[in-house]
Amino acid sequence: MIVDLSHHNGIVGWGLLLDSGIEAAFVKASDGYFMAPNYTGHIDPQFQNNWTALGNNAAIRGAYHFLRLDYDRGVIRPNLFQQADIFADTVQPVDTDMVVLDIEPPHAEIAYLGREGVRTRTLAALNIFEEKLGRKPIIYTAQWWWGEYFTDLDDFSDYDLWSAHYWTIYNNKPLSPFAKPQHVSGFGDSIFWQYSMYGKVPGVAGSVDLNYYLGDIPLEDYVGLDPTTPPVPPTIPPDTIELDSGQSVTVRAK
Repeated sequence: MIVDLSHHNGIVGWGLLLDSGIEAAFVKASDGYFMAPNYTGHIDPQFQNNWTALGNNAAIRGAYHFLRLDYDRGVIRPNLFQQADIFADTVQPVDTDMVVLDIEPPHAEIAYLGREGVRTRTLAALNIFEEKLGRKPIIYTAQWWWGEYFTDLDDFSDYDLWSAHYWTIYNNKPLSPFAKPQHVSGFGDSIFWQYSMYGKVPGVAGSVDLNYYLGDIPLEDYVGLDPTTPPVPPTIPPDTIELDSGQSVTVRAK
């Protein structure tokens, strides 16, 4: 099982979460609109904490950017090239980090741009992000949206798909034995499947998105991890004092 998280999930207890058997995590890195809660930038407020914690624990990790296609109305927002720069500069991914473009424009964008505008800018974004990242991003989307703008005549089979299609769950697993991700127009089978928004996992308050990895090879092989590479030691904050056995320290209130 894989979780995906953003600032909406608050501060994550990564020790509890990773000890619970989570295979990997996707975390939101950036957004083409101004980010909540302070609307002063485009970087998810919890990204750096989440990304660092995953790296320190040598966990399989992915980062995603929420693509915004409508950038030229009254409010100054980054265009597609700038969004790619923001994402790449924020994440600075290594080869084993998964990079994702979250494509699900809200209705206001769709109404403003129209069908052809949505199609044209989406296709442009895929090329721009691929050139910036040096590889094709995983596409996160859902048939309910994607199928409205891209038909089976469009071929996206060379992109890995992370699809959203929700089922009723019990104990974090789909109730139905027939549960499977919905086909998304133009793609092959889903590599990742977001099957619920209502998961409950240690270390995260409230509900969390749940996902399965559906690839034909182990996830470690999919991301290209070398099983002989030792884990990265945790980073000790600069204000932390390490004590040898038998030592003590007295802390006085200011």
